[in-house]
Amino acid sequence: MEQKINRSLSSEEQVHHIDMDSSNNNIENLYLYKNAREHTKGHRTIDKLIKKLIDDNIVKFESGKYYFKN
Repeated sequence: MEQKINRSLSSEEQVHHIDMDSSNNNIENLYLYKNAREHTKGHRTIDKLIKKLIDDNIVKFESGKYYFKN
């Protein structure tokens, strides 16, 4: 990310891995949040998506894990 923005990250900035794989540092997989609060807000959108998938009976939760229904 620092190479892309051509500077060092500030102490507040946080890099988000879009595919949730922290080992995938391809620039297309990275998003820069200005701070931890904004990063947390971004992660909360995932919660909303999961709720929609559960409500639509596409995903289920069982034994502590989420699964796609077959």
